[in-house]
Amino acid sequence: MIIDRRIEGDDETIKKALLQADPMILRTLLVQLKGDESVLDLPLVKVGGMGGALQVTMLDPQHDEAVRAPMFDLLKQWRDEKRPVPPAPSREELYRLMDICAARKLPPHERTVGLEELAVEDYPRKIEWNNKPKNGALSNYRVLVIGAGVGGIASGVYLEQAGIPYTIIEKDSGVGGTWWRNTYPDARVDVPSHFYSFSFETPYPWKHYYAPQPEIQAYMEHCAKKHGLMPNIRFNTKVVGATWDEEAANWKVRVETGDGKEETLTFNAIISGVGLFNEPSVPDFEGIQDFKGKIFHTSSWDHSYDHKGKRVGVIGTGPSSMQLVPNIAQTVGKLSVFQRTPGWVVPVLGYRDQISPEIRWLLDYVPYYDNWYRFRIYATMLDGVDGVQNMDPTWNKPGSVSARNEVMRKFLLDYLKEKVGHRPDLVEKTVPAYPAFAKRPIMDNGWFDALLRDNVELVTSQIKKVTPKGVVTEDGREHEIDLLVVGAGFQTNKFLYPMRIEGRGGAVLEDVWSKDGGRAYLGITIPKFPNLFCIYGPNTNPRTGSLFMWEELQARYAILCIRELIEKGHRSIDVRQEVHDEYNERMDDAMQEMIWMDQSQKSYYRNEFNRADVNMPWLPEDYFSWTIKPNFSDYLIK
Repeated sequence: MIIDRRIEGDDETIKKALLQADPMILRTLLVQLKGDESVLDLPLVKVGGMGGALQVTMLDPQHDEAVRAPMFDLLKQWRDEKRPVPPAPSREELYRLMDICAARKLPPHERTVGLEELAVEDYPRKIEWNNKPKNGALSNYRVLVIGAGVGGIASGVYLEQAGIPYTIIEKDSGVGGTWWRNTYPDARVDVPSHFYSFSFETPYPWKHYYAPQPEIQAYMEHCAKKHGLMPNIRFNTKVVGATWDEEAANWKVRVETGDGKEETLTFNAIISGVGLFNEPSVPDFEGIQDFKGKIFHTSSWDHSYDHKGKRVGVIGTGPSSMQLVPNIAQTVGKLSVFQRTPGWVVPVLGYRDQISPEIRWLLDYVPYYDNWYRFRIYATMLDGVDGVQNMDPTWNKPGSVSARNEVMRKFLLDYLKEKVGHRPDLVEKTVPAYPAFAKRPIMDNGWFDALLRDNVELVTSQIKKVTPKGVVTEDGREHEIDLLVVGAGFQTNKFLYPMRIEGRGGAVLEDVWSKDGGRAYLGITIPKFPNLFCIYGPNTNPRTGSLFMWEELQARYAILCIRELIEKGHRSIDVRQEVHDEYNERMDDAMQEMIWMDQSQKSYYRNEFNRADVNMPWLPEDYFSWTIKPNFSDYLIK
């Protein structure tokens, strides 16, 4: 989306801003806005991230002024002439500019998705009708969207844009899903804000490079209001179950309202946007019901409870806990962190910083800078992912799975020792025994600094039981606690739980998935459950990129299937069993090469059957090619 803003600011403002600008973006803009092809002859260099395990292509810093100086002259000229923002170039020219900005030749489907992420159109993934229904033709068609989180909002926006009637059922009292519920102190995203956002709602005035929870939730509420979703959302209502009516070719959906009443509603199709982080995981420790202090899960933070000066225990050292602990450690009296296994902690420059005034100026006033800023994150994150998470069968060095993975491990280990190396006791407690990235990597939100505080103890003896006064660990110690915070994550392997979904021929989804966990074709559709589409379903957690991008792609795929039914006058679409099975066989084979199957660790990436049913093994380019539009030969359409 391009906003027609004139350049403002004196010469000094422009110069200061350009000093913080990404030279690769300036290089791209000089080609686009000035036609200066000479900048393409400037030398580029590879800069190693993660100690060299990841590579980012940059302009050789010695030549930064070669793009800053002509850009200053151009911006100054446009400011003085009050020049309007020029229209976007042709699609082919944008493809060329994308390759220039990425400093590599993007493969076809990565290029297609990249253009959408560049967001030069209002609705980059809009649903185009081949034969748009006449006025009133859609009046009796109804789509149910379950959840008003990322997937639900994406689905709602594209249904709204296409004019397909829909209802969003949301169990909470506001939009945001995970970002509505998880309000614990310093909850924060681990993908840059400008990429962790919808392609149809950018630019947006983010305050932080990595937005905290209130900012993300406000953004999602902004999207829901701006794009007309709010009148179609039923809050404080949860879906209990759904049954496919073969004769009527629709879903009978049972919902429960906030006052406990049940209703049965009818829908032609269902898009589930419940996601992974929906149902909290609460360990069933012996005696936990007898605890006399305060206890709550990180996803149900009680802001009325004043934890200042209190003795606090935090169970778990996953992402939520690692974000929470540095914050509350500053105000509690005593903090005991109960760790089952340590996690690899990734340093991120400026992780908690607010966006500087100079970057804010670039995003607000330089034509197309916001677009290329977003695209640059996209292109960088997708570059070079192959090999980092793949296990090399010839590699035999303990603690890593490949040469690149070993480089990454050494980088993270060096960082750990830099932070706590003077404390051998903490080094022993915090070095993971499994390869880097075998479990979800955790951004350093001040974790190591918190562990060094006098009032913080990292407890590695496992929890034996909970008593009325606190927690007893296997070493016999009783840790007296006023507040016990459960940071044990979510039941991520229970897709669509606890809803009872009954499909064609009486098939119950829970039973279908009882063999080895959740499975779906492309993570979206399931045989015998027609007109049902999952967003963020089984094996769709991406290897890299932004959750928003992936869920938009899946939402569009689902709505294109619904469009096919409407345009052709069909009543149901059901993925062929053999297509589903063949896809999952290929996925299982590919998964055996992935780091998440390394048996030296266990995480939510693997289910109770020891199968990885959360992450996808595919490269982004592959999954893009399968989901940009449906192949209807994969389906039984009636």
